[in-house]
Amino acid sequence: MTVFVIAAILVVVVILGFAASVERRVRRYRASTAASLTLLTVELERRFVQLEPLIAAVEPSGLNSELVRQLVGARSWSKAVRERELGLPVQAAAENALSAAVHAVLSEADTRPNLKSNWAIQGPAASSAQPSSALPERFACTTTTRTGWPRFGARFPPSW
Repeated sequence: MTVFVIAAILVVVVILGFAASVERRVRRYRASTAASLTLLTVELERRFVQLEPLIAAVEPSGLNSELVRQLVGARSWSKAVRERELGLPVQAAAENALSAAVHAVLSEADTRPNLKSNWAIQGPAASSAQPSSALPERFACTTTTRTGWPRFGARFPPSW
């Protein structure tokens, strides 16, 4: 009889230890998720603020008006989705549309010599391509190309 009681107590202790371990892990994941969402919100707000001077410079520049309308509309949609807190899938779709509109405007601006040297357009474009200093290196995801000199001992030349 005492063997069964000791075995039952041991099983209960193991189950409680496992439950405590799972609870700590879930708490850690929640904290990590909250920190990641905070960093993402900071980066999205920074990008939204940087779009203001870009749109102000692009509108009178004579760029394709359809692209400018898409950019302004995507920015408005992104702002509305964020303010109404419609959920992550809808917000991701709005941010993807905004990214596509920004890239379309910047690629069109790169084809025109007068806009390629216009600092009012290229300044915000260059700063929006760099991640915020609020983001740690492991969270910094950009679509920019590699710049700078390769490290010593690299086997292959860099692809600029």
